[in-house]
Amino acid sequence: MQILDEGFFTDAFGKKVFTRNHIIIATSNAASQLIWEMGKEGIDPSSLKETVISAIQKAGTFKAELLNRFNAIIVFHHLNPKNLKMIAKLMLEKLRKRLLAQKEIDLAINDVLIDKVAEIGYDPVFGARPMQRAIQERVEKKIAEWIIAEKIDRGAKIEFKAGDLEEI
Repeated sequence: MQILDEGFFTDAFGKKVFTRNHIIIATSNAASQLIWEMGKEGIDPSSLKETVISAIQKAGTFKAELLNRFNAIIVFHHLNPKNLKMIAKLMLEKLRKRLLAQKEIDLAINDVLIDKVAEIGYDPVFGARPMQRAIQERVEKKIAEWIIAEKIDRGAKIEFKAGDLEEI
């Protein structure tokens, strides 16, 4: 509340940190069940923003005094397959860069891999949040197994094919 009202806060060292020229974005899963139900019924949740805000206040998730300090409240749509593939591609690109920097291994990011990561990394309730964990537990684990088994080494270029992905 202090940041939103006064435009500053005091850090752990007693120094004032000014936030007047900052944009603060707060995200929440508040009313996610209601939004999920609306989406299943084909209702655009953003068109019923007041209903969603009312449900949040009724549930006591956030008090009106906090909500009133925000300039805008945006209700997001659920992720569609195209969104999930874009997220998967971005996360796989981060893995690719890390593999290149640390092991000089080039990971080919193809549609087969992107589609599989988008599939295993999506949860209707949690959205794409589990995707990073899916990449770690499935893709990175498989690459680590290949490295340990000496199937790949420094300077290699690896590409997942459909058969490789059945295992992950």
